[in-house]
Amino acid sequence: MPVNQNVFDEQKMKAYANELKSEALISYIKSRITYSWDEISKQYFNYVEEAVFGMRLLSKFTLEGRILEVGSGPGMLVAWLHMNGVNITGIEPSEIGFEFNLQIQNAIWDYYKLPGNLILDLIAEDLDPAVHGKYDLLYSVNVVEHLLPKNIELAFNKFKSVLADGGMMLHHCPNYVIPFEPHYGLPLVPGFPQLIGKIKGVSKEGLWRSLNFITLPKVKKIASNIGMDVSFQQKGMKDTFLRLEEDKEFAERHATLVKIYPLLKKVGFISFLGLLPPVISTPMSFTLLQKGAKGSYNDKGLKISDKQKK
Repeated sequence: MPVNQNVFDEQKMKAYANELKSEALISYIKSRITYSWDEISKQYFNYVEEAVFGMRLLSKFTLEGRILEVGSGPGMLVAWLHMNGVNITGIEPSEIGFEFNLQIQNAIWDYYKLPGNLILDLIAEDLDPAVHGKYDLLYSVNVVEHLLPKNIELAFNKFKSVLADGGMMLHHCPNYVIPFEPHYGLPLVPGFPQLIGKIKGVSKEGLWRSLNFITLPKVKKIASNIGMDVSFQQKGMKDTFLRLEEDKEFAERHATLVKIYPLLKKVGFISFLGLLPPVISTPMSFTLLQKGAKGSYNDKGLKISDKQKK
């Protein structure tokens, strides 16, 4: 099935997001899960927000060939892409503490009558080209910061191993050069990011313990070590602030920023953020290409099929 050209149609994307939040679908999910809806509803709506954001992030690409999503959660974005003809596979481990992801995924899969082999129960470090094949584009949204610190470079090596010739990686995650933790909305102590977790009493929580506090210089070092060229999005922090105007769930999660945003915009601070280099901006979006391949994250209309060797 060819890729549907409406896959990134803004109105259709919003309609899909609204259906994910509809009473009909949520009632169906409630009937299929063992968790209290009040317990997981906030995380569910965050997943909807991230799915829409992921669609926009991917709109830079043609999505031709085989695509791999790393860290699919309940699979909302995988479902949308598959229903629009994208040859998409996802991986998501069924780890303790995130079983509700699998329960929600199963409900969504049955609701939309999707095939059961789209998302593999797999961690990034276990990717194997002999088993899982090769992909033209591999991407992740807010996943890299959760890789085990000792396994980050291993994971990126595994990502590289399953890329087809001329393949590309795309990742979006926080840049902890900026001392701020977005999941908790907490400032960090530069050089000692774990300290605030102990002070705030969240250091033993699964989410906090999963954070590796990845930085842009760390990404550049990994790219060099695995023999790939990395390119970072410009104006990433400015674009993040602009999301406050169009993304309701994102705005609700950052209520303090919403309050001061009009003033920041009025005095020109938002425009100033667009001038900051990626190394002192967060979050960061970046692509990795094989050494010698043409292309930069900031090329207008960069497509998977454009990546030709020099």
